[in-house]
Parts: sequence; structure tokens; C-alpha cells
Amino acid sequence: MSPRDLALFQFLLEGYGRLASITTIDPRLARVRVTIMPDFEAEAVEILARLSEVIACRRIPHPDSEGRTAARPSPANKAFRPPPT
Repeated sequence: MSPRDLALFQFLLEGYGRLASITTIDPRLARVRVTIMPDFEAEAVEILARLSEVIACRRIPHPDSEGRTAARPSPANKAFRPPPT
């Protein structure tokens, strides 16, 4: 997506409450990570598809997602690893 659309994208997606969380990875490239709560995956995918009709954006699969629609917690996914003790 265009960097100028980043704030709008975040505002619209956050308007759905706790459906997903958004983390900005690179604001210059407008790259974000959308973490979808497992119970809301189908709804979130539909909402993201609708948003992509309004805001030109595309999905870049996370390297650990193994081609899935959304990354699930797994030992290989660093985002879900507990901190070292």
C-alpha cells in the first residue's frame, strides 16, 4: 500500500476492535504486520479483502506462515516464542 494510506488502513482495521492487532514494520514502505486472533480468522480475512478494494494493498506471507492464510502460533514462529530465561 502507499505510505499515505497507512494511517487510514490502521484506523479502519482497528475500528473492528480486538479482531486483529497491527504493527508497523516499515512506515516508509507502508509494511505492516496484521496478527489475527484465531477465533476471528474468517471474519478478518473477509474484512482485509474488502479493505483491499478501497486501499491498494497486498498480502506478503510471513516466512514462517508456510503458505497458510494466517500464521498460527508454532515453535517456528518467533513472534510467539517466550523470551529466553
